[in-house]
Amino acid sequence: MTTIHRRVPLLILGAGMAGLGAGVQAQRLGIESLLLEAEPEIGGLCRSLTSITGCCFDFGPKILILDDSDNSKDILRFLNGNYNKYPLQESVYLKEFGLVGFPIQRNLIDLPKETTKQVLSQIELSMKHNVTPATYKEWLLAHYGEYLTNNVLLPYEEKKWQISLDRLDYTWALSRPASVPITEIKRGAIQKLPPKKHYYYPQRGAITTLTKTISQQAGKILLNHKVESVNVSRKTVTANGKIFQYDTLVSTLPLDYMLDITQGDDKKPEGYCSILKQLDIRVFHLVFGGNHKLDGTAIYFPEDSFIFRRVSVLQNLCPALARDGYTPISVEVSLGDKTKAMTRYKMQQLVVNQLRHIEQFKSLGDPVDTTIQDIQNAYPLPLIGLNETVDKVHEFYLTKRIYPCGRGGNYDYCNSDTAYRQGKESVLLAFNNQQRSTL
Repeated sequence: MTTIHRRVPLLILGAGMAGLGAGVQAQRLGIESLLLEAEPEIGGLCRSLTSITGCCFDFGPKILILDDSDNSKDILRFLNGNYNKYPLQESVYLKEFGLVGFPIQRNLIDLPKETTKQVLSQIELSMKHNVTPATYKEWLLAHYGEYLTNNVLLPYEEKKWQISLDRLDYTWALSRPASVPITEIKRGAIQKLPPKKHYYYPQRGAITTLTKTISQQAGKILLNHKVESVNVSRKTVTANGKIFQYDTLVSTLPLDYMLDITQGDDKKPEGYCSILKQLDIRVFHLVFGGNHKLDGTAIYFPEDSFIFRRVSVLQNLCPALARDGYTPISVEVSLGDKTKAMTRYKMQQLVVNQLRHIEQFKSLGDPVDTTIQDIQNAYPLPLIGLNETVDKVHEFYLTKRIYPCGRGGNYDYCNSDTAYRQGKESVLLAFNNQQRSTL
C-alpha cells in the first residue's frame, strides 16, 4: 500500500551541498521543510569513504575554495574552527619538463626560456587576430596560441571531457583556472607568481565532517529515498514507494533526470536529451605501504600516454587525509567511449603501470589497498546551446513553483561552496516570490 505523507511547505530533492544549503536556509526562515536523499548518507559528491586500511578518501577530493563572502564565512562556521587554510598550488606533468605550475599559462617561467618565448609570441599573434570564438577550441587558440593549445591545453581538455572541444561552449571557462589575463601571463613568464587562490579543508576528519555538521541544521532528512516521479499538476513526489505532497519544491537533481521523471504537463520542454549530458568518472583510491615523500598536490596529465587526467597526492593536498605507515593517492579517469569499454581491473592495472613511468611514483611499488569508485554525473558537459536550454527548462519549472539549483539543477560546473549558496538563494527566491504573489 502506497503511503501518502501530509503536505509540506517545502520539499527539497537531494542532500548534497545545494540541498543542504536549501534546508539550512529554510530552517533559518522558520519554514517547515523535508529533504529526500537517494543515498544511505548525506553529502552527494561532497562526502568521503574509508578503505580497508583505514585511509579516508573524498569523492574528488573536495577542497573548499572560499573567498571573504558571507557565504564562505557561513560554511566555515559549521566547522567551528576545525579547518586549515592552504595556498592553491597545483601542477601539470609533462614528460619533457616534469612538474610545471598549473595553470601552465600562468606559470610559463617553469618552462625553458626558448619555449616560453615561443609561447608568448604565439599568444600575442593570436590576440592580434581579434577572433570572436564560437567554441572552446577556438577560445583556447585565440587566447593562448597554437603551441600551448595543441601541445598541452587541448589534449588535456579533450581527455577530461572525452569529447571534441569544437562541441563545447567556452563561457564556463571564464570563471575557471583556464582563464588567465594577458597581464598575468606576461608576469608569470618572468617571475614565479604567488598563488591566486587559497582553499580550506578540515584539520581533523574528511570532508564528510562538514556535510554531517551542516545536515544537523538542515531540517528533517529522509535517506534511501530515490525520487521516482514528480507530478507538477498534483504537486506530489514519489520516492521509495511513498507519495510526498508539497507547496514549493527545490530540486538539485540533474535536469535531464528531472525532466524524464516529470509528469502532469504535456508542455514540458523537448529536445533536451542532446544538450543535457554529463560526464562520468572513475576514481582509483590507491594506498601504498610506507610514508613516501611526494611532490605536488593535484597533478594534471595532458599527455595521451597516461589514461588518467589527475592524480591527487592527499598528504600534500589535504593533510588530514595523511596516514602513518601509508601513502594514499587518488587517480581520476574520465569515462568516454574507449574507457567505458575497459574493465575496472584492466584499467587499474594500466593506471598502476603508468604511474611507474613517473619518476616520483616509481618507488611506491604495488598498492596494498585499492578502492575503485564510479561516480556518475560528476561534471555537466558544457555543450554549445547548454545555457539557452537550461534557461528554457528553468522557465518551465518556475511556473510550477519548482526551483532547480546546484550542479545538477543548474547544470553548472560549480564548486561545493557555490552549490551551497545556490541552495540558499533558491529558498529565498521561492518564498520572496510567494510573498509577492499574496500581496
